[in-house]
Amino acid sequence: MFILCSGADTFRSLQKVRELEAAYRAKHDQAGVSVQHLPSGKDGIDPLLSAMSGGSLFSTRRFLRADDLVSGCPKAKRDALIRALARDADDLIVVCLESSEVTTTECKPFASLPKFFHYQFPLLSPAEFMDWAMGYASSMGFTDARAIRSLVDRVQGDTWAFISEFAKVQAGGEMVEKNSGDLSIFTAIDGLLEQRQQRHTILRQLDDPDAVIAQTPGQLRSALLVQSGYTKGIHPFVLKKVSRLRFASPARLWKRLAGSFVWSRSSHASAEESLDILG
Repeated sequence: MFILCSGADTFRSLQKVRELEAAYRAKHDQAGVSVQHLPSGKDGIDPLLSAMSGGSLFSTRRFLRADDLVSGCPKAKRDALIRALARDADDLIVVCLESSEVTTTECKPFASLPKFFHYQFPLLSPAEFMDWAMGYASSMGFTDARAIRSLVDRVQGDTWAFISEFAKVQAGGEMVEKNSGDLSIFTAIDGLLEQRQQRHTILRQLDDPDAVIAQTPGQLRSALLVQSGYTKGIHPFVLKKVSRLRFASPARLWKRLAGSFVWSRSSHASAEESLDILG
């Protein structure tokens, strides 16, 4: 059995992979002796073929995880991999998480397998994201719908950002609310990225430097990708928003941002001091 999880929403894709492994362990192997994680991409092909040719002394079933197989498998080894996957369709479960979207052409050779399952996780629409966020919060025993709506408005369709911010709120941390001037974390980030004159005033009003440090790299990366003409996997709302941003020197800004992020995460400087590096 070959199970592929892919899509632009890499958090939900990873979540599915973890659910599959948890279900396997609960049903077949709580000790996890027949569960094996292998290298990703082309480096994982030979170890995977070797693992598939052997067996487990403790279980007739096996669960193997090898990520980026579809996108990273060399053509010279693809036929051998597909033959191995088809040979033991019931007792062997191979799960692959793709770190980016895969094309129909890349998936086509695997679609002929007797047991092939492809779970796709595209970016969610605003309404779908709200439903997902509410469901996730409910599954974690969190019932403050108002807080979740505020978080959804704040992260703008980014599931990874939602999980990060939700963990803070669930742990009892305070969430920055918009004020009457429609101030948000993204207003502060845009001000930093475009080096607006009022950026420091906005940061003082927002009073959440840690959140700014956490969110700025993703926002800048999306903006740079869009400016280079690459829009694959970027949510339409984010695409429209970052298309309007203008930078004097994107490469230099990225270098300074990396420096501020490292200073903050290594605890050599506070978030406020790290933002001073960024400007």
